[in-house]
Order: sequence, then C-alpha cells, then structure tokens
Amino acid sequence: MDALVAGQPTVTTVHSVHGRNAAYLEIVPNGAGIRVRPTDLGKRALNHFWPVWLRQLLLEQSKPERVYAIEVSNNHVLVTSDASLDAMIGTVHHVAAQLQPLKKTPFERDFIYASGSSNLRWWVKEWSRTIPWALILDNIQLPQRVRLHVALWDGAPYRGGVVGSATLERPQHYHVPLNQLAMLVELQVAQACHH
Repeated sequence: MDALVAGQPTVTTVHSVHGRNAAYLEIVPNGAGIRVRPTDLGKRALNHFWPVWLRQLLLEQSKPERVYAIEVSNNHVLVTSDASLDAMIGTVHHVAAQLQPLKKTPFERDFIYASGSSNLRWWVKEWSRTIPWALILDNIQLPQRVRLHVALWDGAPYRGGVVGSATLERPQHYHVPLNQLAMLVELQVAQACHH
C-alpha cells in the first residue's frame, strides 16, 4: 500500500498478474465503498473498455453470498458491498490484477452515426479478413432488448477498406448508457481477437 498525505485515503496499487511490475489500476477508499481508477501507466496502456471488463469479472468471481453494487464510468469504477472494507479491497484487488492491455482490433467506432441516437455503428476493416468476424460478432453477449446487427460483404473495398459493419441498437431511454453497451461489445471483440 502506498500512503498519501496524512488524513487522506490510503491508495492500494494493483500489480497485474500479466507483465512484470505492471500496475495499471489502484484502489482508493471512497466513503463506504472503494474507487478503482487507472494509474498513469493504466491511462496509457489499458483499453478504454477496462471499466466494463472489471465489472464483468467482479460479478463473475465474487462470492455468491456477497452483494456487490458496481457503478461504472469512463475512467473509474465505484464498488460497494455488504463485506468489510478490507474484504472488499481484497476481492477487488484480486480481480483487478487480472486486467491487461488487449491488442487493438480492426473494429472502429463510427462516432458520427452514434451522435444523438440510441444506436452506434462500427466498421470492420478489410485488412482483418483473417479474423472470423461472423463467428465473433454472432456470439457477442448483450443485455435483453439490445441487438447487434451485422452486415459483412465481400468484393471491392468500400470506404477505405471496410468489409462490413455492426450496428448496436437499444430501446429509447434504456437503463444502460449507450457508451457502456458499446464498451461491452468492444471488450468481447478484443478478447476474441486477443486469443
């Protein structure tokens, strides 16, 4: 643990199990819970979807008798639980150590398409033909009432080497923000391409 100035919360640095001495995340007590945020290295190295990845791993790996509330934002994760602060820090530390940078995928967000709507589109890049896109995109796991429509095509390059698109559609006023749903899709694509 790295102590801050007297009277301020103690920061727990999380050393990754992937890579020697790499610390991508840190844990800071935050009221009755904890805040997980990236270190300077984490800001540079981790993929932007790390908060939804941490949330997913926490929900999968925490003890069933414990109740965890996890609030995700773009640059941190807030965790509260019925566990003690030390137990919560221990669990989150164990899980957060599993995160690592994943290689950049040839899957680009179309930010113009997403502005002011409930939908978001990605372009699938041509130079990635060796990736089994249909298999990857057909197996994306999404919450209820959220759909991913995939269009892949062969033939002449389109729009700078694109071979397809994927469009995420959610109902208006859906309870999960569009950006978090997008990060969930991008996480699953990156994990599939990483292996």
